[in-house]
Amino acid sequence: MKRIISLVVCLALCLSMAIMLGSCSLINKITGKDKHEHNFVDGKCECGETDPEYVPPHEHNFVDGKCECGESDPNYVPPTHEHVFVDGKCECGEEDPNYVPPTHEHVFVDGKCECGEEDPNYVPPTHEHVFVDGKCECGEEDPNYVPPTPTPELGENELPHMPLG
Repeated sequence: MKRIISLVVCLALCLSMAIMLGSCSLINKITGKDKHEHNFVDGKCECGETDPEYVPPHEHNFVDGKCECGESDPNYVPPTHEHVFVDGKCECGEEDPNYVPPTHEHVFVDGKCECGEEDPNYVPPTHEHVFVDGKCECGEEDPNYVPPTPTPELGENELPHMPLG
């Protein structure tokens, strides 16, 4: 029984000591003895408090030598010319990174190449020409038409009679 009483007394002393230590810091906070001056570095204090007025520093994002804030890039070198690529190359020697050389020469038949490419200048015919005396009703002339030549026996406006069939 003495042991139990000793144990209870020991526990009571430990508990009261813990309460006193905890209340001491609480009392110091209430009385202001534990006041702490914040020392903010990059918006944070060592105690964990955050500076409500802290604004993080601006990081420059330069585009064509200028930042949106107006600052100029000290390392910016303006281009001396704009690249004009012809067949994948610029006159300055720069190569077009997106250039794909053609794999063949396009041969268009009825507006299409065998590779599937379409002729941008192709105009499909609206009708098939029917030539009579070297002309079509649309006005197109037959490139192979040879007009008949008058013979001395016939008059200038007469054509020889050719039997059909």
